[in-house]
Amino acid sequence: MKRQRRRLDRRGSALLICTLAAAILSMATIAIVRSNQLAVQRVDATRSAVQGRVFADGLMQRSLAMLRLDPTLSGEIREKGSSSAHWIELRPMSKTTTMVQVFLYEGSKTPAITRVIDVEALAKGSSSSVGSTGGIKPSSPTIVKASSK
Repeated sequence: MKRQRRRLDRRGSALLICTLAAAILSMATIAIVRSNQLAVQRVDATRSAVQGRVFADGLMQRSLAMLRLDPTLSGEIREKGSSSAHWIELRPMSKTTTMVQVFLYEGSKTPAITRVIDVEALAKGSSSSVGSTGGIKPSSPTIVKASSK
């Protein structure tokens, strides 16, 4: 009778060990899936941030092109009939400099990009650089002060 009882005890412990092993494997699987989900969220956030920066840079280049055509341009520039919420704000600071701010979202208080542009140097650079790509790089002498947020 004692032998039968020992066998039953062993069967109970084997069942307990199998249950614990299944629980540990389940928790490991959940941890791996959660880690994968977090990695996907990080990639999406990075992609979205890069998209926003590229879009803001494009709007900045657009405002530089508009300032080349009309150095006295000021105020807000918005798309007519567009459903997107982005806009460009041009504020003359002096006769030679204009602050350009690019906003990406309706109601945002902080601009995506703020730059102070020397409009005289910008106008001179555009007339002498016929055939160039027209892109202004941050190291260009036409930008007095640049900051990106």
